[in-house]
Amino acid sequence: MAEDLIHYMSVRNPWAYLIAKGYKQIENRHKGIASTKLNQPIALHVAKKAYPKKERYKYYELQIVQQCLKMDNNTKSIHNNNEKLDEYFSELSGSIIAIVEITKTIKSKDHSEASKYPFANVPKQDSYHWLISKTYLLPSPIANCSGCLGVMQIKDENTVLSIKKFVDERDQKEHLIIPDSVKKRAMKLFLKHDFDGNLIRFIYDTEDEEEIEIDDDETESEDAFDINKENENTLNNQEQRFYQRLLQRASKGIVNNDGYWVSK
Repeated sequence: MAEDLIHYMSVRNPWAYLIAKGYKQIENRHKGIASTKLNQPIALHVAKKAYPKKERYKYYELQIVQQCLKMDNNTKSIHNNNEKLDEYFSELSGSIIAIVEITKTIKSKDHSEASKYPFANVPKQDSYHWLISKTYLLPSPIANCSGCLGVMQIKDENTVLSIKKFVDERDQKEHLIIPDSVKKRAMKLFLKHDFDGNLIRFIYDTEDEEEIEIDDDETESEDAFDINKENENTLNNQEQRFYQRLLQRASKGIVNNDGYWVSK
């Protein structure tokens, strides 16, 4: 369920677009944000005021930006045409285009973690970095929204309701129900091979372990718990769907909110 208060932040293009599409996972700012706004849905707003033309085109032409624009389906045909990029980005101006979650802020001067992010201090060095852990592109932009400095609360009731609906629907879609039959045979079923033959272990926390019935006889060795093709054929449709979704998450390295995560 979405929080009662929905906050948002304004970012200029091309950075807002690169964040929304998941290419840019760090936001460079001159100060941090309150801890109460971390790991909460924050709407990503495209600032109405664009950079001056000369500065804007310089950012479009940065190698790291070009690499992203060339990969993106919406911009790969216009990545080297500044005027076309202007036209495309101007359509998003003043709109909320995505929901992000910021996991933490770090200081650039005393933290080496920022070096892991290609867009750290791009286009220029700043005092703080906001690390973006999740990005969800809206199915359609929410237009005609005012901008803000920092991270502020959204006042417009209709905008808040639209974002809450999107977040709630996303949470319901991502929630993964563990079938009862899987819970009863957890140690036999929670090791699996991916399509490349790599062994994937599905891990869950202690609360889940208390809910899952595990026989002592089933804890002899990891090899005994692997599911090969022969065993997979004995799974029912609900179990097959469950493992298919887990494999999809494993391939993306997704950590979810269901009390367990997947790792290779």
